[in-house]
Amino acid sequence: MPSSRILRCRRAAATTSLLLLLIGIVSCGTPPRPPETEIPGYLHLQEAVGNYDFSPLRGRRIVVDPGHGGHFRGAVGLNGLTEAEVNLGVALYLRGLLEWAGATVHLTRTADYDFLSAADSTLAHDLAARVALADSLQPDVFLSIHHNSNASLDRDLNETQTYYPVGSDGASLDLARAIHKHLVRNLEIEPAKLMAGNFHVLRNATVPAVLGEPAMLSNPVMENRLTLARSHELEASAYFLGLLEYFAGGTPCWTCDYGDTITVDINASRALHWHFEPGGPDAPLLDPTTVRLQVDGEARSWSLAPDGRGVTWHLAASDLDRDHRIELSARNLRGHSTPVWRSWLPAQQRGGKFRAELWRPAVATEEGANPNLLTWRHTGQALADFLQPRLVFAGAEHELVLPVFPDRRGWLLLPDSALPGRRSGSSSGSTSSGAETLPAALHWRDSDGTPHEQPLTVLQLQTPPSYRWRRLELAPGFAPGTVVPGERWQPRRLPQPAAATPPAGTQFLDTTAPVVLAPQAGVLWLEAPGAFPIVAGADVEPAEAAGLVWRPLLPDMLGKVIIIDPTGGGSDTDGTGPLGTRGADLNLDIARRTADLLRGAGATVVLTREDETWWPPEQKVLRANRCRADLFLTIGRSAAPDIRYAAAHHHGSRNGQAWARYFATACRPLLAAGESTQITASYAYLLRHTACPALQVGLELPRDVDSEARLNTPAHQQAEARALVLGIAGVLCGPQVMDRALDPAQLIAAAGPRMLAAERIEWARLDGNLFWLPPRWSKPPTGSQTGASAVSLAQRWRPGPGLPSLADVHTLEVHAGSAWQLWQVRLDADAAPAMDLLLENR
Repeated sequence: MPSSRILRCRRAAATTSLLLLLIGIVSCGTPPRPPETEIPGYLHLQEAVGNYDFSPLRGRRIVVDPGHGGHFRGAVGLNGLTEAEVNLGVALYLRGLLEWAGATVHLTRTADYDFLSAADSTLAHDLAARVALADSLQPDVFLSIHHNSNASLDRDLNETQTYYPVGSDGASLDLARAIHKHLVRNLEIEPAKLMAGNFHVLRNATVPAVLGEPAMLSNPVMENRLTLARSHELEASAYFLGLLEYFAGGTPCWTCDYGDTITVDINASRALHWHFEPGGPDAPLLDPTTVRLQVDGEARSWSLAPDGRGVTWHLAASDLDRDHRIELSARNLRGHSTPVWRSWLPAQQRGGKFRAELWRPAVATEEGANPNLLTWRHTGQALADFLQPRLVFAGAEHELVLPVFPDRRGWLLLPDSALPGRRSGSSSGSTSSGAETLPAALHWRDSDGTPHEQPLTVLQLQTPPSYRWRRLELAPGFAPGTVVPGERWQPRRLPQPAAATPPAGTQFLDTTAPVVLAPQAGVLWLEAPGAFPIVAGADVEPAEAAGLVWRPLLPDMLGKVIIIDPTGGGSDTDGTGPLGTRGADLNLDIARRTADLLRGAGATVVLTREDETWWPPEQKVLRANRCRADLFLTIGRSAAPDIRYAAAHHHGSRNGQAWARYFATACRPLLAAGESTQITASYAYLLRHTACPALQVGLELPRDVDSEARLNTPAHQQAEARALVLGIAGVLCGPQVMDRALDPAQLIAAAGPRMLAAERIEWARLDGNLFWLPPRWSKPPTGSQTGASAVSLAQRWRPGPGLPSLADVHTLEVHAGSAWQLWQVRLDADAAPAMDLLLENR
């Protein structure tokens, strides 16, 4: 053998030996990679698609966007597999599944191309074209399919990520939760994260939108598996099941007669109405506990239609003086959100002008027997700027009553004897509605004592013959100066007159005065936060309602300021369930339901966060100081795996310690035999630094699939909210409120055969303010998997505690579809509740 060849062989052997040595050294310091078959991801479909009801997908319009394509290749694997081709492969399989189920599917691309043009070859143009295409198709949802990589090209890193538009906690988040759950369950990749994203296609989408990143192509194992058609089919099946679950839970929305800009006829009804559309014949109806009406970012009170499907906002006079931004949202009884309805209400009047309206009886009987309501408002100044306001009218001077709430209106109840003798419509200045104008003058003094006088035109309107004015009175025992909150009364059943005069659509509840134009025959049904409903009429006239008496539900709750702090937000998830449910989201849901119940009891509630924003504890303490809070409640998740409920109070706080005991008592109906609520003393920052009594509660963190499903149901969340409210009521109202808690389920059972069928009841409301959801809403919706999970969930459901109560007479409203009933409940310590049916609509 030539020496040169021998030399080359020796060098090759030496090189081989060195490589083997290096491999041995590396293998000693790094554990061997597990076989590829043991690495999770795209191995088996865990849910059989054939076990589902596909009817919720029929007729749905879905846009699927296979990300990248053409010039934009996206992520590229170690062996050259591109994201663009994988995205398209999954999208094509998904389209086939959805069309098979009856959906209409549009793909933004069906081949390997982009949306570039000769005029614009930027990525921004490509993305904008996709959004414009989706918008033109007006779909129900938008889904963008992607596959990820990581900046460090860590070949071992792999995770599932599901994104929804940042700042959205409505329908897009519902869609993301449903999709993420099935991606996690079927792909079995950990970690799995549900996150807010600011991608172009998400932030510019006009419908519920989600962007999925189920796996990372930078991981060689994932890249190898995603070359296979069966992996594309498996991922598409997971997306399919997520979309099916989303639509099975309902896609509710709002309908109304208004566009982007609202115009209000100030001479007619000053009320805005919205109707809740379930999104299908069998879709769940409105969950009234979730309605959020915001005007310029602040919550406003609203009234619920008798059938439970409509929401009305009664505008005060001051609401017409400037521009407003209106937002309305809600959820159905499965927890699915409506898209946020947004509109603009421009100012209806400008300048500093006075306007007055006088309602006169249509038919006069005895002199002075019929009261007349005169209301006036000023659009330039607040009433606080007027001192000693007096009205010179018909040769007499009358002192006007000014409400204490912020409205530029005064009111006065005049007898017939104080008015001119002319009949309505007799003057040449009469309007087209049959009313006439009368001269008057307004006198007042400013803060310096300077007198002022301004002429005032009074528009005289005719009261229908079948109506009369009635005044709301305070219940005995109130402190001097207590004012009936007239602007918060909500007319549930206030029939409109058939007469042509006054103008059609006139609002017969004056929201700024404690008086109401009530029908002579029929039923008057009024509600206000913190008050027992007033139900009066020819057939139902409870003794306490005969004089339209305003009575508080829980007197010690009125006016109390309670801070609720749902922990988490931002990157702080406060724990995550196995299918992606974030503890921070659960905390916010429970906080909102708790706030709704507390406001119904008459308290003022402030949430430290209303969305995903995270706030430092110092800011929360400052907010409590500014609000002069009476109580501070923090809602979080329990970290201990074997503890379902925990409560922590400050070491030196007696009220905090009592509060923890009341909460533990309220939680008992939610616990199984042998379980208890853990109570501890703590030096946590918020417990130490809030000036008022504080409590930190730890609610159950989802540990498995069954518990995660249960904790996401509206009925269970409402039950936990009742426990929190009962604990607060115990602190403010005393321990007797714990013993007198009313369970609507027991009242429904005690009502007898005239009660609506219990299995049909969708929701109930105690005393016009305190909502209750039945256990039927703890079951998975149509289209979800049946079997062991559903059985386990139903078995583990517990009805939870009752609602706070101190009185002996109550009202109970129940709804089942279009049928509803209003019952009166009388309690006797020695007998079963006496149930009397007041109203119904079957």
